[in-house]
Amino acid sequence: MDQTTKKQLLEIEQIIGVISAGLLVAAAFIPWGHTANVTILGIEGNDSKLTIGIGLIALFVLLFRRAPTIIALILGIVALLTGFYDYQQMALATSQMGGTVGTGLYLTILAANAVIVCSVIDIIRHKKARN
Repeated sequence: MDQTTKKQLLEIEQIIGVISAGLLVAAAFIPWGHTANVTILGIEGNDSKLTIGIGLIALFVLLFRRAPTIIALILGIVALLTGFYDYQQMALATSQMGGTVGTGLYLTILAANAVIVCSVIDIIRHKKARN
């Protein structure tokens, strides 16, 4: 694999990570739960504000590379744990009212996973490049 291909793969990985971090931010504005009469947006709760902050910081870490990528990895793990916790809570609450978990929570979990995967790949690639 020549240097151009390696650099191109790194750029693709970086782009996917940045898009995933952006989706983590966007997920807060999408419904996290639905019942017959109510739609609950993520932004209405405190955890979505946390995931917005996490997404923005991860986006800047992955885009500008001014901080170690491990920061984005840790943030992705925190966002994933937050997403799982909120999913559990929302599933319990909406099931009691005959509702469902909204798309925003699924997107939060998916985007957090993607941030984690892209961060791990980036860390591995940088480690290999140094050796």
